[in-house]
Amino acid sequence: MKVATIWGFEEPENGVELLRAFEMANDFLDYSRDIQMFLTTHSPAFYLKKTDDNSQVFYVTTSEQPNEGTKILTSMSGTTIGESMGLMPLVAPYIEEKMKTISEVKRATEENVLIDIPTIIVEGKTDKDYLLKAISIFSPELSDLIEKRKLRVFTKEGQGGCKKMIDWAYVWIFSGNKSKAIVLFDKDEAGVIAHDELVNSDIFSNKRSSTTIQAKYLEPSETIISLYQKNINIPFEIEHLLSVECCKKLKKKKYFVERRYSQLVKMVEKEVNRLKNVDEVFNELVGDKDIIDNLLTQEPHVDKKGKIKQYIFAMDKEDIEKALIPMKNTIKMLEKVFL
Repeated sequence: MKVATIWGFEEPENGVELLRAFEMANDFLDYSRDIQMFLTTHSPAFYLKKTDDNSQVFYVTTSEQPNEGTKILTSMSGTTIGESMGLMPLVAPYIEEKMKTISEVKRATEENVLIDIPTIIVEGKTDKDYLLKAISIFSPELSDLIEKRKLRVFTKEGQGGCKKMIDWAYVWIFSGNKSKAIVLFDKDEAGVIAHDELVNSDIFSNKRSSTTIQAKYLEPSETIISLYQKNINIPFEIEHLLSVECCKKLKKKKYFVERRYSQLVKMVEKEVNRLKNVDEVFNELVGDKDIIDNLLTQEPHVDKKGKIKQYIFAMDKEDIEKALIPMKNTIKMLEKVFL
């Protein structure tokens, strides 16, 4: 039998300092994504959440006219509600204005590479989303820094790509930012070329000692490390840091496709000869058919990376964690840099 649970709280802001009430309202909003909640309140900390897609505000009032009873209104703005809540007209407009300011500052922090806070620069939106999800699962410390806006993962929607990462790195260097920054490249062909272009450039080589920016690759998973140990030089991007079982499912959905033959040959060019083709070399060196068929010889379809991410993030929490386990080495590397 499926059990439905609803939580109810009466004026949770009672006895709570106003700033803490806003933090509490954010906590309740997070909880409500997993379970339905009803709250009664007189505090703008809660009824100004009306603008969030995951909340709804009902204004309950008793009419002064006899026989009209209680009215429940749903269309009133936060400011309008504040105007009818005793002393709240004095603070509600100010609070609403400050909330907008905070939102604008947060958006600027996300969109402006010049903001001098510790930063991880990545290639695109899917890279950013995977990294944030993996951090939230595997590193409470980094997650806390991100929550407090003392660390961010930076990219720009529609403006990503390896070349743009180099440009952002140059902007960081010229700005004189002193916070730590990492330019985090995929270790595929495009990522290696861009990484080498950046680290070999005069701008990067001659940067001031106070500019603490590094160029790094995503860390290989344990499976990819085992392939390296067998002299298989596998290029990889962030989607290759999904579990082999997950890659198998993505291949069945045609979200993963066969790598180019020339790319396969390049991985084991020292082993391939007239007597052995690529398939024979892979079978001899690896042996594990699942790894060969679903990771080694596959790559994400260039036009379906968004769908891959949607598929992963739609999984149950436990299955998402299993799918992202191969990203743990990258998270450990980031912890060494930023903690």
